[in-house]
Amino acid sequence: KTLYELETYTRTNLVSDPAYKKSIEWCERYRLNQFDNPDGWTDEQMRIINSDADVTMVQAFAGTGKTTTVFEYMRRRTDKKILYLAFNKALESSAKQRVNDTDMEHVDVYTTHAFALEYLKKEGHLPDDVQVGDLRMKDLLDIYDRSTAYDISKELQAFCASDSSDVYLSEEYNETYKGYVAQQMKMIWKRMCRGEMRMSHDVYLKLLQ
Repeated sequence: KTLYELETYTRTNLVSDPAYKKSIEWCERYRLNQFDNPDGWTDEQMRIINSDADVTMVQAFAGTGKTTTVFEYMRRRTDKKILYLAFNKALESSAKQRVNDTDMEHVDVYTTHAFALEYLKKEGHLPDDVQVGDLRMKDLLDIYDRSTAYDISKELQAFCASDSSDVYLSEEYNETYKGYVAQQMKMIWKRMCRGEMRMSHDVYLKLLQ
């Protein structure tokens, strides 16, 4: 049912379902909010738009206006330099178009990956000709036997997915082999950072961390 149909129904029928009651409460709150806010923002949206907190986290269902709210938040803060990070290229393209259409020159739009890569190059952590792409097993097999290549690849992935700032091994190995794998992981890491081997997206995001 639409909210209008729900509201009409509850005028003549006793409703005990909490979901219906919640919908009607929302209708009433939205109606009152519209009276106070001619632009049509809900009270939840206004709390976000007017927030001066250092960190504001927004949780809402799809299609409830999160992006619209964030753009209004940015539109009202032309005195600040704002970085907008999009989840993927399609959302980045859409956000850039929206920023351009509304003349928000104080807002920079990137995907998280594009921002990380550009920042690391700008700060000298990576060369301009860094090779971006998945580290292929073939590249490791040119250096190691299959078992060692597999362990190094697996441990690099585990390290990138962790919150650790130093190389650690997720598997149990004997001390000698453990030290060898850790040493080779660091060597592969340095080669990727010098542009001598392909660097996966996870690696440069980890480097940014």
